[in-house]
Amino acid sequence: MIKNATAVQQRSSRESGAAKTLSDAAEQDILEWLVVLPSQGVPVLANVLELAASEVAAMCDYSRIAFTASPTWVTAFLGCHSLSLRTKLRRGQFTPEDSARVANKLAATLRQRIIHDGVVTVFNANQTAGFFEYVAKHTMDERYETTVWVKSDNKSKERLTAILLADSTCLKYDPRVVSKMRPSSYEKTRVDSARLYNGFNRRLRPSIEAGFTHCCQPADMSWNKPLKDRMRAAWTDYLQAECSKIMTPQEGEEPKL
Repeated sequence: MIKNATAVQQRSSRESGAAKTLSDAAEQDILEWLVVLPSQGVPVLANVLELAASEVAAMCDYSRIAFTASPTWVTAFLGCHSLSLRTKLRRGQFTPEDSARVANKLAATLRQRIIHDGVVTVFNANQTAGFFEYVAKHTMDERYETTVWVKSDNKSKERLTAILLADSTCLKYDPRVVSKMRPSSYEKTRVDSARLYNGFNRRLRPSIEAGFTHCCQPADMSWNKPLKDRMRAAWTDYLQAECSKIMTPQEGEEPKL
C-alpha cells in the first residue's frame, strides 16, 4: 500500500532486458525454435524448453551456475511470450488411500487362500502390451489454444500380449508373447483350447480391480516401471542430443527434429 497519495501515479521503469541472464536475442531464438516444432508435428514437451535454454546459455558462454533454466525462469518465459503448459487430466483417478485399501484387501485374500489351500509356491503372471509408445502428457502450446486428446481403441493387449511370470521364490521366468488369433472352426479344438487355457480364467485366480495394478501387481511394479523409467530417460537424452544439433543447424537448413 502507498501511504503518500501523491506517489500513487508514480511508476518505476527499467530498460528492456534488465535483471535477465539471457539476452532478448537469445530468448527470441528459443521462441522461434519452439514455434517451428509444432508446425512439423512434434509435441513440445515441458522439459524441451529447459534443454533448449541450457543449450543457448552454453552457446552464450554462461556456466550452469550462472543460468540453470529454473522453474521460475520457465514460468516467466512462458508468461512473457503468451505460452502455457498443457497436461492430460486423469478424471476419476484413484487416491492413494483407495490404492492402499485395495492392496491390503488383496493381500489379506491371498494370505487366506494360501493357508486354506496349503499353497507352497505362488506364481504371479502379468499381462502387458508388447509395444510401448511414449506420448507426452505435459506439453507446451500457445495460450488459449484448444487441445483435443484422441483415445485409441485400447486393444493393444488383445492383439499382442506379453506375459511376465515370476514366483514367490524371486525366480523370474522367460517372458512369453501371445498373439491374437481367431477361434478354431472345429468344436473339439475350441473345447481343448478353453480347457488348456482355463488357468487364466478368473474362476481360478483372484482378480485385481481395474486401475490398481500399480500397487497390487508385483510384476508391474518390479518389471514394467523400471523399463518405462529407462525409456523416459533415453527419450530425454535423445531430446537433449537433438537440441544440440538443432541449435547449430547447417547453413541453409531449417531446424527440425
